[in-house]
Amino acid sequence: MYSTVFFDVYGTVARINHPATPYRVFKEKLPERWRDFKSVLMTGDYGLPEMQDKFSLALTEAELHASEADIALQQQSITLFDDAIPTFRLLRGKGIKVGLISNLAQPYGGPIRDLIADEVDDYIFSFEVGFIKPDKAIFDQACKRFSCAHNDALMVGDSFRSDYQGAKLAGLDALLLKRDALSDEMHVIASLNELTLKCE
Repeated sequence: MYSTVFFDVYGTVARINHPATPYRVFKEKLPERWRDFKSVLMTGDYGLPEMQDKFSLALTEAELHASEADIALQQQSITLFDDAIPTFRLLRGKGIKVGLISNLAQPYGGPIRDLIADEVDDYIFSFEVGFIKPDKAIFDQACKRFSCAHNDALMVGDSFRSDYQGAKLAGLDALLLKRDALSDEMHVIASLNELTLKCE
């Protein structure tokens, strides 16, 4: 049995239901620096005004307002998958610690903390710790915070590169979540409910 199970957030335990694209204007104005923009956005506690200053952009008041409105729409549309909280409770009932590890921009961390609250033991968000999955450093940070050995922890997420491969290369065990998919691969699950069997 694992001592700790980590989960990715969006696509794994939660989803953003509104199709808004709040950072579209930044991508349009920074086509050659878009990758740098995303990296900075997800490794620092920055809102839109700070990101505008960091990249020396002169957005109009209307552009900034539209982006902020899109973020608000997305924040309000965030919901949890039905199997998330029951899975957290089941694991913790077995004495297994539960944490979230996610690549997030600052505006998307608060809604998750509001929805999940103390149903998990701790949150490791990229914008707070300064590292992005699949960087080994974010998994090291998580294991240190939870006082667990890497080989005693399991990572569950929907991204092969960031969650599954990143965790495995860092020394954790990992499962890839493909919701509603039919697969006979040992490392793939179609629902978080399947974790009860994996953690026996």
